[in-house]
Amino acid sequence: MGWNAKADAASTLVLWLGVLMAALICVAWLAQNLYPEHLILQQVDNELNQLQKDIGTACRMSRYWKNYYPQLQTGNLIINDMEICIDSSECKSLYYLPGSGTPRTEKGDIIIEGDPCPSIDTCSVYYYMGSAPPVYAPGIITIPNSTACADKHQPIKRCRILICQTGINETFNLKEINYINITKEENGAFSFQKQ
Repeated sequence: MGWNAKADAASTLVLWLGVLMAALICVAWLAQNLYPEHLILQQVDNELNQLQKDIGTACRMSRYWKNYYPQLQTGNLIINDMEICIDSSECKSLYYLPGSGTPRTEKGDIIIEGDPCPSIDTCSVYYYMGSAPPVYAPGIITIPNSTACADKHQPIKRCRILICQTGINETFNLKEINYINITKEENGAFSFQKQ
């Protein structure tokens, strides 16, 4: 058999179509696997911007009341006086000033040698799973009936500075709430109640 120009052109066309399809499959896979992180970051930023706006409005008014419905269903909302943060972790986070020891578990409780955190940026963070809030004693923080988080991924954490002091230091698990009632009384006291 001799050389056939038509068969060679058809083979080349099929080869190029195969290469094009393989490239499209690679691009689709990359878009599917790389896009969600960007999407989560954008959702966290949108959530924080709306909260910062709502709390900023409350700061400028003598009285304020609003039900805030978060769009995110996972992660933690952290209110630390003049700062609000959201991290994407499924676990709760505890920000603390570390003491001399490392966190340990005793009889189902997590024991941390440290003190409450005055500012999130200058403190250590400990991720845990549990429903009970931390109990603070001088130099010791106890988290009853909790376990350390096995989540090895670094959560996406974003923060915003508020224009006034809220006097609130609290962490909300976004999975457990439908809305947050943001209230400011005439005396200037803020409250954030989850529903």
